[in-house]
Amino acid sequence: RTQIDIEIQIMPTKYMTNRTLFYWSKMYLGKIKQGMKYNELKKCITINILDFEHVPLEKIHTVSHITEDETNYRMSDMLEIHYLELPKLEKEECIINTDKEILDWLYFINSNSEEGMKMFAEKNKDINEAYDAIKVASMSKEAKMAYEARIAEIMDSKTREYEAREAGKAEGREEGIELTKKVFKLNVAGYSLEKIADECNISV
Repeated sequence: RTQIDIEIQIMPTKYMTNRTLFYWSKMYLGKIKQGMKYNELKKCITINILDFEHVPLEKIHTVSHITEDETNYRMSDMLEIHYLELPKLEKEECIINTDKEILDWLYFINSNSEEGMKMFAEKNKDINEAYDAIKVASMSKEAKMAYEARIAEIMDSKTREYEAREAGKAEGREEGIELTKKVFKLNVAGYSLEKIADECNISV
């Protein structure tokens, strides 16, 4: 299974690529166990969201792999590095061919106001889930306790409803079994269908 590491880097550093490769290598080697085979190694993707410009290209989103210098033949997919540079949102030439969903995420991350974040959250279900998580994380201790209590109350209510339905099904099955036994006994005893129906309060 592919491993993914996502980081947001605010402070600029000219050694960003070195840093990325260092953390990528830790992720790649971190899951190795004694006796493993090479084919069991997992693909590792590192996604770096930067609050500064790093890649000297007019692209807000760059993806790098290991390739052969002259032909660009891709040697392996095991290493994949993404850079997403927030300052380039202001440069039209850097975003012109960028996937809209990626741009929405970047605008959401780069928003300086709750209104801005909410606007992009309303456009995308996944972003909305992230927005909800941020709101919960930023709550005061008292507000978070009240929120968690409300969630627990809803879960308790749904659990009680489920248990009641299951109990009703079980009771219905039990009644059905008892009725079947009674009908069988009366039939063996020679009762007519009309008499059995009368005794069991059922129609024929």
